[in-house]
Amino acid sequence: MNSSNNVLELINVSKSFEHPVLKNISFNIRRKEFISIVGQSGVGKSTLFDIICNLTSYQGTVVSTEKIGYVNQKDLLLPWMTIEENITFFQKLAPDSFPITEPILKIFNLKNLLKKYPSQLSGGEKQRANLYRNYISNKTLWLLDEPFASLDFLTKEKMYNWLKEITKILNVTVLFITHDLNEAIFLSDKIFIFKGNPAQIEKIFIKPFNFPEIKRILIKNNY
Repeated sequence: MNSSNNVLELINVSKSFEHPVLKNISFNIRRKEFISIVGQSGVGKSTLFDIICNLTSYQGTVVSTEKIGYVNQKDLLLPWMTIEENITFFQKLAPDSFPITEPILKIFNLKNLLKKYPSQLSGGEKQRANLYRNYISNKTLWLLDEPFASLDFLTKEKMYNWLKEITKILNVTVLFITHDLNEAIFLSDKIFIFKGNPAQIEKIFIKPFNFPEIKRILIKNNY
C-alpha cells in the first residue's frame, strides 16, 4: 500500500460471470473513513464486497491490513440461541476476540437484550447485535451492505445517528452500500458513484458534498 494509513486498496479489480460485471475498480480507503457506494441495482456493488472478502474469484489486486466483517440486510443471528449465546458462539470462532464488557454492551444498547431470542427483537435491535458480533470478533473493517434497508423510516434515522457515533468511538473503518443518497450524505466522508455494465467508478465525492452535482450525475444515469 502507498500509505501506512490505508486499510484497503483495490487495483484494477475486474469480475466476470457470463458477462463482465466490474471493470478496473481502483481505490484506497484510509483508517477510520466512512465510504458509501451508490449505484443502480445490479451494478455489482455486492459482488465487490464478495471480492474484498475473497468469496469469489476476480482479476486484479486486493490488499487489506484489517480483519473484515461483512453485514448485509439479513441479521444472520441463529434463531435457536439467545443474543448472548449468539455473541459468545461467534466470539469463540475468533481467537483474538474481545471480552464482553458492560461499557461496550451499553454502546450497542444490548445490555437488556442478552437473554432474548432474535424473534423477540426489532429489526434495529437485531442489526445492533449483528454489528456487535463484528466488533467483538475484532473486525475493524466493516462492509455494510444496505444493513438498514428493511427498517422503517424512524428506526433508520435512529440507526444513522447511532452508527455514526459508534464508528468514531470504536475507530472502525466502514465501506457502506446504499441506494439512499441522503443516507450516504449523512454518514459518509466520501461517496463513490458506480455506473455502467460492466461497472466502473464514475465519480468520487469528498465531504463537504456538492449535492447538486451528485444529483445531476444520478439523474443522468437514470438512477
